[in-house]
Amino acid sequence: MTWPTRLTALVLGGLLAVHLAWAFHGLATSSYWIDELFTLFVVDHPGGWGEVLARALTDTHPPAYYLALNSWIGLFGSSEVAVRGFSALCAVAAVVVFVGGTRGVYSLRARLFGALVAASSLWWFTQSQNARNYAFCMLASAVLAVAACAIRRREADAGPFPARAVAGLACAGLIGSMGHFYMLLQTGMVFAVLILTTRDRRLQAAVAGAGLAILAVALIYIHALRAHTLQNFDALWFGKDWPFFRAQLNGAWRAGFSGEIQAALVILLAALAGWRGRAPQAPDGTDRRVGDWMAATGLIAAGGAGVLGVVVTLAYAPSFSDLNLLTGFPMTWPAAAWLYDAALGGRGPKWEAGLALALAVCVALRLPVLERRDVSRMEDWRGSAAFVSGLAACRGEEIPVILPFRFGPSTAFFRQLAERDFFGRYYRGGGRLKAYLPDELAHDPGLAALFGRRARGGCPVLAWSVHDVGPREAEQIRTALAARPELAGARVVAHGFPSHRRPHEPEPRGDWAFVYEVSRP
Repeated sequence: MTWPTRLTALVLGGLLAVHLAWAFHGLATSSYWIDELFTLFVVDHPGGWGEVLARALTDTHPPAYYLALNSWIGLFGSSEVAVRGFSALCAVAAVVVFVGGTRGVYSLRARLFGALVAASSLWWFTQSQNARNYAFCMLASAVLAVAACAIRRREADAGPFPARAVAGLACAGLIGSMGHFYMLLQTGMVFAVLILTTRDRRLQAAVAGAGLAILAVALIYIHALRAHTLQNFDALWFGKDWPFFRAQLNGAWRAGFSGEIQAALVILLAALAGWRGRAPQAPDGTDRRVGDWMAATGLIAAGGAGVLGVVVTLAYAPSFSDLNLLTGFPMTWPAAAWLYDAALGGRGPKWEAGLALALAVCVALRLPVLERRDVSRMEDWRGSAAFVSGLAACRGEEIPVILPFRFGPSTAFFRQLAERDFFGRYYRGGGRLKAYLPDELAHDPGLAALFGRRARGGCPVLAWSVHDVGPREAEQIRTALAARPELAGARVVAHGFPSHRRPHEPEPRGDWAFVYEVSRP
């Protein structure tokens, strides 16, 4: 390796190391948000895997991530650092698997660039510290891609039957599919490409058999889920029309590929076009045939899963979203590495070093985003709970909380979930939390005595809301409370707890949490 290519690898590797290390920084800066709180409801208890499965069946996701996280917190606890640390570890491991598993397929510089496309994205940035199943699925997706690549390489080299790689492929497909149902779609696409692009009958049979077994397990669980879930599959927030699909596709693109990364990709495309029909040379130590196949397979898997997601949404149950689409994000990393080698391979070390420096500058422009680890970016359950907990006059009193009405239906289960596991996770004020819908707070005559006492003195809290309520909805709730006859003449205020700007947004999102109070001089 010449000094320009060595320098290129050092620069790209250094930038990657910073991004990977930052996954573990600021794990406790933000309080848990509502989806993470639901995760903790499923996993944070002494009931073992049996209770995890029972609680997971109230959800819309398969249980693999929940089972893994339950074991993890059994060892490390359920603090923000511990729980989110599992996601950070999975996200970093996904990148490491990609870089290590594609050795001999793409050059080191190309693999580092593909990894930087991953680790500098808003998607990776967010999910590396989100206690949900997405980083877990990124790891499964990366293993799936690498296992498929290993099978293809063994076949290209006319080696023995790749039993170990097929086993890895099957395990990654099963674990991923039971971590997120869109991973099932992605797995099916990878298996289909493998079957269609090989002439080895044994390999076709092994992959087909593994795929059918994974599908059977998933269908059995889906049947159980439909029978036991407390959610309404047909009344979730997903849309079923083209404007909704387009918005989700745009969201997935922005989260996966920032403006800076898009600029880097444009540089590579321009360099590739500069070959003017001449086939670029493959860098030493790479396998162009397998690299081409892996990049194409990854794009087919990611795109095909999206198409199947639309079909599932229209024909079975709404589910198409940017988050679900991005479970296939690791499938695009080989294409980024392929583009690097195709554009810069054979141009010479100095040419490559110069263009790679431009790519590094593009990635480095993303570094200020890492500072967002030091500010609260989530809805403020912790801060608003500390505020209400600090009101000594509210000890022993009922504290009305507003049910997150878009998260789930207003059943007894979801009301208790909100009281105990959402608002109650951080609340330590000694009051009795009681969940209501906004209309109930505005019109329920049974609350007349409570609000009458609040108007006369004592505990000033009329309601507490987090999630599903932005500034406009909060003002509507405040106005409705002020209009109650029991509060006539009283001044009602909504005390907000603002979140900070997210990296991809030009303006702050506004307040996430509100405490509605009777204001007294």
